[in-house]
Amino acid sequence: MDKILFLLGLIRNADMYGYQINELLDSHFDIIVSITRPTAYRLLNKMTADGWISFREEQIGNRPPRKVFSITPKGEDAFQKILRQSLVNYSPSQQSSAVSLAFLRTLPADELLPLLTERRRLVQELLRKLGEGEQHQGDFHLLFEHQRQHFETELTWTEDMIARVQAESLG
Repeated sequence: MDKILFLLGLIRNADMYGYQINELLDSHFDIIVSITRPTAYRLLNKMTADGWISFREEQIGNRPPRKVFSITPKGEDAFQKILRQSLVNYSPSQQSSAVSLAFLRTLPADELLPLLTERRRLVQELLRKLGEGEQHQGDFHLLFEHQRQHFETELTWTEDMIARVQAESLG
């Protein structure tokens, strides 16, 4: 439901055409919402069929016509319902790489340190990329702030683990 909530929320903030939605997904929202272009279009078509969004065709110059999506009153009701359900139905995110943390000690320190260092680099890169997307209208900054705090916690943990492994290998 997060994907539907996200798309409805975007369209609720401003009428949008598919290419705009895809640009947002490709630029920096992909860090927060995992949704592919085909999935986005499939969901837009489903929400149109369900009467949650409508579209009008818009012609600009010699370009092919494009669909501009708008939320309908029925879509606003769905958005409000999904939003409320999502807020109270918290479930911790499960990262596939988190399971590997239970088995860190099975690797020798000289192999573990470069792996943890690469993990730190990847988290730092995510934080950098996330910072690029923080100039959003409305309350999207809250979504980015939430994700940033998760990444910062992951970075702190990874750096602590690197320091522990280094201390143990010296000791």
